This record gives sequence, C-alpha cells and structure tokens, in this order.
Amino acid sequence: MNQAVWLKKDQTVKIDGHAILFDTIVEESRCPINARCIWSGRFIAGLKIDGDLISLGTDAPIIDWNGFAIELLEVDPISFSSQKMPSESRYRIQIIVRK
Repeated sequence: MNQAVWLKKDQTVKIDGHAILFDTIVEESRCPINARCIWSGRFIAGLKIDGDLISLGTDAPIIDWNGFAIELLEVDPISFSSQKMPSESRYRIQIIVRK
C-alpha cells in the first residue's frame, strides 16, 4: 500500500487483499503531444475492484472506494499526431492506493 504500481490493460494486481483489474478504456481523447488542440482531452480507465466497476480519469484522478483513495498517476502511451492511435493492448496506467 502507498506504493505506485503499473497496470497493463486486462492485468490484475492484488493490493491489500483487493483485486484491481484495468478492465476498459472508457475514453481516450487526449490531445497528441505534438499537436495544438483547443481542449487537452482526457483519459478514463474502467477498473474492477473486487467486482465493483469504477472510473478513474485524468479529469478526476482520485476516487474513494470503501475507505481507500485510488489515484491515477500516469497514462502510457502518449500519442503523436503523426501516428495512428495505439492499440488498447499497449496501454498501461500507474495508480497508487492509500488507506
């Protein structure tokens, strides 16, 4: 606990006895790093924690779940305007869980 972990898409980790699955990419509308955008966009990950569905995103990076604070620290990969969108299997998120 209080340790940052990386989760690949469809990967599950156990933290303090709870199973956390990076289940879905709900939204990926972040502006490519080398583009000019009116809006920076956002990323929202769908997580399953012990079967409960929650959303964690760049616009709401910290959520409370059963007394735990779950924070989204980073999203990888970063896209470039000259490249096509990465496949979902390449995505990973870094989270930290605090009690």
